[in-house]
Amino acid sequence: MKKNTMQYDVEDILLRALEWVIVDGGYISKGGNSNSKTTIDKVKQDLLNNTPSPQIPSEWAEKQVKIVEFFKNITIKTDYDATIKTIASVDAISWKHVGACVSMVQAYDNMVEKQKTHDEYFAKYGKSDYVGVQGKRKNWFLKLIEKKKTNYEGLFVYTFVDRQNNLHCTWVTPEKDESWNINLNDCVDLDATVKGHKLNKFTGVRETWVNRLKIIDNMGSAQGPVQQ
Repeated sequence: MKKNTMQYDVEDILLRALEWVIVDGGYISKGGNSNSKTTIDKVKQDLLNNTPSPQIPSEWAEKQVKIVEFFKNITIKTDYDATIKTIASVDAISWKHVGACVSMVQAYDNMVEKQKTHDEYFAKYGKSDYVGVQGKRKNWFLKLIEKKKTNYEGLFVYTFVDRQNNLHCTWVTPEKDESWNINLNDCVDLDATVKGHKLNKFTGVRETWVNRLKIIDNMGSAQGPVQQ
């Protein structure tokens, strides 16, 4: 097969990808129905068929500009980041990089949503401070705000908040998770030992980690700030 040596316009590729997102009601990636064509497949077929460039609503055209500017300025952490940053910084690319260019549409949406979630979380808990002395046992009155199951031996990570909006975290075994029967937003009177203080590298929020929990009383659900 003859090698494709053509150069393809980045703006045109992104506009074609956005057009298919509109038509299909969303970005189609690999997985699910193996017989369905992905957004990348459809854009590549358009390019091979020399299908005329799309005419899409102005807000979607503006999104194309935002995608390019966003990836021009990302911090490179992976090979993929390096590739799409390079793509966003040039006008045209080879056939080899068309798929990566199309994928920028979905990557942009994912990253924007992730940043939004991070900003909302930080706005709520960014002033969390470290509480207690490492190794010391203390009585706490806390509200459970997150229960996350991990891939490590089925353990859970519980995240609680106190009246001052400080976060407290602990590892919980599946057996204790079942026996304690603590649900999200439940306010709990408990004793625990301070294991350490950590700055969460993903959220940028200070957390107090505790262990050896003894549940004294579950006061039930509370939707607002922690109250007794």
